[in-house]
Amino acid sequence: MKRNSLKTVFMFSIIAVSVVLLGILTFANTRQLSSNMEEGVYNMLKARADYEAKQLQDRLDVVGGKTEGFGHLMAAQPGHDFDLAFAYVHKVIESDPIVFGCGLWYAPNTLPDQGKWFGPYLYKDDSGNIVKTMDYSTDEYDYTQFAWYKASIKGESRVFWDEPAYDPVTDTSMMSSSYPVMHDGTVEGVVTVDIGMKELEDYVRSIKIGENGYAFVVSQSGMMVAYKDSAMNMKDKLQENSNADLADLGSRVMSVGESG
Repeated sequence: MKRNSLKTVFMFSIIAVSVVLLGILTFANTRQLSSNMEEGVYNMLKARADYEAKQLQDRLDVVGGKTEGFGHLMAAQPGHDFDLAFAYVHKVIESDPIVFGCGLWYAPNTLPDQGKWFGPYLYKDDSGNIVKTMDYSTDEYDYTQFAWYKASIKGESRVFWDEPAYDPVTDTSMMSSSYPVMHDGTVEGVVTVDIGMKELEDYVRSIKIGENGYAFVVSQSGMMVAYKDSAMNMKDKLQENSNADLADLGSRVMSVGESG
């Protein structure tokens, strides 16, 4: 299913953070608490889970705002100042630990002096250095085929969030947020700010609720994208988990999302 907004993409993330935390806490803490958990304890855990859910959503909204800001920066220029664009990208990547990279993706043949393809991408390498690659700017890669490009090249003034996916160029799983690049009233291309799944895993793993509670994020289809067992990420669906408790929780999470 196409993701067309941050809220839609992470609708289940918010449910996952709040419901999954509470669900896991409910059965995990039976070893510590009596079967009849006191209402006050439950309410305290729920309030904490709701708080963490909002913190996560706010965190992602910040990334979406940077994506939109990137698009507006390119639109505000009388020409094409890529030094300014790259300086902005450096600040975005350096200032936000969950951001893996940012790209500028111009429609084919839009900038004749740059050739048919012009898609410079800046990202953090394994050493944490920000590097630029033009490896995406080829006929073979053709970045116009991807959902984030197709959605934003329409020129609608909104941030689009795509499904998490593996990127063979950087050997990294990531999720792209995109926004159109307008120039003199014409849509010239798309900008992206990408969240690395490893970076998101690290952020979500830091969330602690009680002694045994933990959080994780699932996609709209139920795919695990930030679970404590990294081997399951981008491979397993929560509702199909071999753990019956987690599978049941996944089914409930998905049913709530579908009805909402």
